[in-house]
Order: sequence, then C-alpha cells, then structure tokens
Amino acid sequence: MAISFRSRCGLAGALFDRGNIDVLCELTAEQADEVALRQAAQVHGSGRHKGPWEARIVFVGVAADKNTGRVPVRVRLKNPEERLRCFVEVKVRFAPGPRSEGTTTELTGR
Repeated sequence: MAISFRSRCGLAGALFDRGNIDVLCELTAEQADEVALRQAAQVHGSGRHKGPWEARIVFVGVAADKNTGRVPVRVRLKNPEERLRCFVEVKVRFAPGPRSEGTTTELTGR
C-alpha cells in the first residue's frame, strides 16, 4: 500500500557542485517523522528529463518553519549531465523508511 502526500518540493537554488543537486522538500511534521537520514528516494522530473534519478536524504530539519509549519528535508542526487534545473517541478518518492511501517511517501511540487 502506498501513501501519497502533496507538498512543496523543488530543486534548491544554491549549487556548489553541479555534478550533484539537492532537492528541498517541505514536509508536514507527520511526514518528517516517517523519513530518516540516508533513506533512499527517487526524483522524477517532467518534460524531456523525466528520470527517475536515485537519491538519498541528506538532511531532516529539527524545526519547522514558523510561518508554514513545514519541516525542511533535502535529498541529494547525482546530476552528471546537468539535466535537472533549479526551481522546476519534481516529484520525490521516498522509499519505505524505518518509521514508515512499510509505506511509500510521494511528494509533488516545485
């Protein structure tokens, strides 16, 4: 059984290594409780560059944004051909994590 969530999710704007790219997702507190560092994820783009690309969670925030109540989570993926662009809509599907009771979480946004 897969559980899908909708959230704002997009490519981060600051890049230091163009061969890798971070995707910033803003999760509800409940969604953030279901993911963990180094957990696998897949990023799906749109248009010509659909992917999917394999990724890993590299950051799970400890504090929610005071305005939105959302918790920042970043996933990192290799972008060797620089096909992905910043601030484009992507879908991120998180593999079942240690706290997710075997469910898959999918986030959509930009």
